[in-house]
Amino acid sequence: MSTKKCFVIMPSGKHNEYDKGTIESDFVFKKIIIPAVCEVLGADIKVLREADRRLAGAITKEIVKNTIESDFAIVDITGQNPNVFFELGMRYALRRNCTILLRQEGTSIPFDVSGYRCVTYNPHFHNDEHSRNDLVEAIKESLAEKENRSDSLVFDVYPNLYVEIPGLSTEGIGALSRQMRWPEYWQQIKAITSILSHPFKNGSYVPTIIIAISNGGMMYADLLCRELYVKTPIITLWADRWSPKAEYFSDNIINQVTFEGVSTMLGKEKSEVLLVDDIVASGYTIRQALNFITVHLPNSVISFMPLFCKNEKYFDVIKDNILWFKPPFNNTEEEVKKLHYTDAHTLPYEKEIRSA
Repeated sequence: MSTKKCFVIMPSGKHNEYDKGTIESDFVFKKIIIPAVCEVLGADIKVLREADRRLAGAITKEIVKNTIESDFAIVDITGQNPNVFFELGMRYALRRNCTILLRQEGTSIPFDVSGYRCVTYNPHFHNDEHSRNDLVEAIKESLAEKENRSDSLVFDVYPNLYVEIPGLSTEGIGALSRQMRWPEYWQQIKAITSILSHPFKNGSYVPTIIIAISNGGMMYADLLCRELYVKTPIITLWADRWSPKAEYFSDNIINQVTFEGVSTMLGKEKSEVLLVDDIVASGYTIRQALNFITVHLPNSVISFMPLFCKNEKYFDVIKDNILWFKPPFNNTEEEVKKLHYTDAHTLPYEKEIRSA
């Protein structure tokens, strides 16, 4: 798990933003900001200061990356330094939440950001405990219900705005609450079919039948067949999630009749069954499906292939059935997690991606 990062955007004090110059800047950073951040977010969070990374007043590539990519940002507008506001603008444009404003007592708040909470601290090296406590509360407030919260002027104006930063996961502090877009969904289908393509062509893995768990698995299976397995039959395994006994598959006549036909079709020959579903949370549905298919198709080898997941805990429960761990693929757990992980909260059809 990567270390979370808080980036502090503040004047260095070299241009009279603080009465006591750099000494006062250091005091605010070390005695107010760092203790408050660590109290809420833990001592292992990495707290970086913009002033420590600036070269001769320049906004470097590293500063831009930290401004945008940090899980949390604290911005001291004391002295109304132009670079500070420029970096605040970048942060507002690309991150929905977890940006805290800070100012020294007596600093006026520009109209543009006056609608956002700004923590006021007392200058001149006194009353820092009160200031720390105020900052602690502001950080906690920013984190509360962060998935549905915005502290960005840009995202308040465009609440449905979606920004994708290549290589940046927004899971954790400041995660963007977002619905997956269709291009992202389609890109995942393409990635999976690309992996399956070579074993299909050389005959090392060709499923006899694809079984899709309703409802999200049905579209997934259909797209797989359109892209690759054009002659492979698709069967739907209906998940009756309203079953009073919570028996999703074995307690309904539709699945029983369907699988009588599948069993007749496959006969007693060994068959490769590919079970698919769009998301995995607890693994409860998958375990039931695997048990049902094992009973009704005893001569089959069953492999499971999800589309997305947010939590890899299910690997321990159904690891023996996951397609990618078997020949000819033989992938590592890290490779499988990377392939299927998503930081989206809902699929394009507004289905929640849970991380139970």
